[in-house]
Amino acid sequence: MLILRNGQEIKETVILMHPEPLVPHHLSGRDPSYFILAGVVFTSVTEPYLLSEYGCDYHREAPVKLLDKLLHGHRGTPDEEIVIVSQILASDATLGYEDGYNSQVISFNGAPVKNLRHLFTMVLACNERFMTLELEYSELLVLDSQLAKSMTKEVIDRHGIPSMASKDLQDLVQDT
Repeated sequence: MLILRNGQEIKETVILMHPEPLVPHHLSGRDPSYFILAGVVFTSVTEPYLLSEYGCDYHREAPVKLLDKLLHGHRGTPDEEIVIVSQILASDATLGYEDGYNSQVISFNGAPVKNLRHLFTMVLACNERFMTLELEYSELLVLDSQLAKSMTKEVIDRHGIPSMASKDLQDLVQDT
């Protein structure tokens, strides 16, 4: 490309690229990613998720914060994702939290959440007495670590869920 700068023609190479959207528009043939902790279902936001959760009118029905990220968000790093609490299944560890859903997870025990795999790694490695998840709108989800980990199998069995994590996260479960 030739550009004119200070009266001089300069030949420059310009590389055009499309930034990666923060909320993927499709799953590229993969199954959705998730993991469950004591009934708290975590997943990453994708356009197919919004479609399944809010129907064909998800552009009008989904929370404004998620739509803003869908329409205008771009990844700061190649592995950045919006991680949310999709729903909360009842268990002894989640009493009082059953109404929470579709809230973005900002941090785990004070550490910013980069993506679903990162959060799952931190959850599995947690040796602290409590797990504190900071959600959007300054909400906190605080779980007793030992109780939460021990309740997970019971919750997934009760709800007929085959595994606490999707196939793409199974390597983390096997490492523990």
